[in-house]
Amino acid sequence: ENGVHHNFMIEYGIPKGYIRVNAFRDDIKNDIQSVRSVSGSITRSGFQNIGETSTTGVELIFDQRNVLGSNFDFMFNGTWMNAKIEKGGIVAFTDSTGNPANFNQTGLQRIRMPHWRANFFTTYHATPAWDISFSGRYTSDSFNDPDNKDSVNNVFGTQSDFFFLDFKTSYRYQFASGVKSRFSFGISNINNDKAFVFHPYPQRTYLVEAAFSY
Repeated sequence: ENGVHHNFMIEYGIPKGYIRVNAFRDDIKNDIQSVRSVSGSITRSGFQNIGETSTTGVELIFDQRNVLGSNFDFMFNGTWMNAKIEKGGIVAFTDSTGNPANFNQTGLQRIRMPHWRANFFTTYHATPAWDISFSGRYTSDSFNDPDNKDSVNNVFGTQSDFFFLDFKTSYRYQFASGVKSRFSFGISNINNDKAFVFHPYPQRTYLVEAAFSY
């Protein structure tokens, strides 16, 4: 692989934070793409050569501590991206029924490359030792098949869209002996969103953590 990578970034400082916009463009020749196919219970992996690909995108980041003088910190980042094949070849392909289904790669979307991603994270500092956090993660769906003909979501082998909400609270305490501790409790995917890749993502999950240091 060899590529030309372009990046243009503007950042504006705000009190205890910043706003950043980042535009990017990647042009790669002789790309090597990892591909997988599923037939019944059998998964096959391999590699595929692509003449030329391009990825164009824009990223926005907002990060600020002590929002409006409060005890809240807030961070958001979002990305729009379009990854496609500029020059590809004819791929000899046979579908699950044994019929030929050859296709031309040129103009197709890159697999496992969603158009949209977004994350937010907020923390409330209830006391100097106690933090409460809430966050969200979103990713749009994407193609998993090189011919871009997979259009069904939320089944085994797809690249589903998802929106996960997470919660975590942590408390720090130092014992008289000098031992420092941290106790945490969290819930991942509070909204119990169902999403798949080559396996289902974990649904609502509870986490308990205790850490000690001296």
